[in-house]
Amino acid sequence: VFRPITPKVLESIVLKEMALIFNRVKERGVTLTVDTSVYTQLAIDAFDPLYGARPLRRVIQTKILTPLAEAMLRENVGEDGVVHISYNKEYQFKVKKKKANQTISQGVR
Repeated sequence: VFRPITPKVLESIVLKEMALIFNRVKERGVTLTVDTSVYTQLAIDAFDPLYGARPLRRVIQTKILTPLAEAMLRENVGEDGVVHISYNKEYQFKVKKKKANQTISQGVR
């Protein structure tokens, strides 16, 4: 019998999963910055006492990875680009191309 997962424990798992995303984006020469509110909200969105941490990867895929990839492709973010993710009632992605000095904002619910 396993003990039910707590939101605090789930948030630490979110940090580990997000570290993998940081590395994937860094390999492409893009800097990713994330507000702490994103980690907290991901843990809230993925919390399910019955299934534990299992829903987390799907939540990260739908709330972070897919919108991040779409924003990077749409804005043609290359090396030296910066993507900032924040949360304020919705996940927000701000893309900044260092070379072009453009900032693009997109919100995802």
